[in-house]
Amino acid sequence: MSPRKSRKVPTRERAIPALFAGLDLVSVWVDEVRREAEKRVDSYETADVVPDAAYSVALRLYSDLNSAINAFIVESKKVEAGEVR
Repeated sequence: MSPRKSRKVPTRERAIPALFAGLDLVSVWVDEVRREAEKRVDSYETADVVPDAAYSVALRLYSDLNSAINAFIVESKKVEAGEVR
C-alpha cells in the first residue's frame, strides 16, 4: 500500500479559522465589558447599556475586527490569484 499524500493546506486557508477563533475570544471580552457596563448604568436594558462609553468602544472594536477579517477573506484570495493592481 502506498503512503497517502497529504494535501498541504495553504496558509491563507489555515489563517481564516484562526481569525474567527480570535473573533470569538473578542466576543467573550465584549460580553465581559457589557457586564461591567450593566453595573455602571444599573440596568440590563440594551438601550441603557449601549451608550456606555466603554461598551460602545468594545462594540466598535468587535465590528472593526469582524470587518477586517471579512476583508482579509476577500482580498487575500485576490492577492493569491494575482488580481490586485
